[in-house]
Amino acid sequence: MIRRSPLKRTGFKRRELPKPRAKALCIAPGQWRAGAASSPVANPAQPKHSYVRSKKLREAYRLIPCQHCGCADGTVCCAHSNWATHGKGAGIKADDSRGASLCAACHVPLLDQGAALTRAQRRALWWAAHIKSVRLLVEIGAWPKAIPVPDTSTFPWGEQDDDNKEINNPPRF
Repeated sequence: MIRRSPLKRTGFKRRELPKPRAKALCIAPGQWRAGAASSPVANPAQPKHSYVRSKKLREAYRLIPCQHCGCADGTVCCAHSNWATHGKGAGIKADDSRGASLCAACHVPLLDQGAALTRAQRRALWWAAHIKSVRLLVEIGAWPKAIPVPDTSTFPWGEQDDDNKEINNPPRF
């Protein structure tokens, strides 16, 4: 179909310009955003975490046997911490310095998919393996010199005491 007469030309209706937005807030350190809690106690500001990433350290975790069951079957790898206290977040692993040498039989079923264990038992299992791994890697000289050795002197999830047997004596599976 061919149009023989030109289209009627009408002017376009002008759109209204958007109203100017309020000036962006520049938040200095120590200040709080509008709508956020007014008290630092209710919503404490967290500093950004600088992550330790080292291929040498991850490979060093593979040099030693599993620090939970003792097997050295070739499936031993760095089992990163699953807790925010060590830098774990949504979509990001914890520091490489916060790892434990665990085999596939201990890593996946007990820690990552650990429905058989309570949270305290999983933490205790990982913490015991982490301490052993760090000490052994430092002892044999496999810990990279450029990476600081993490503090393993205190349990990061509260006090250790003799009443809490789950933490002092992690379950053996």
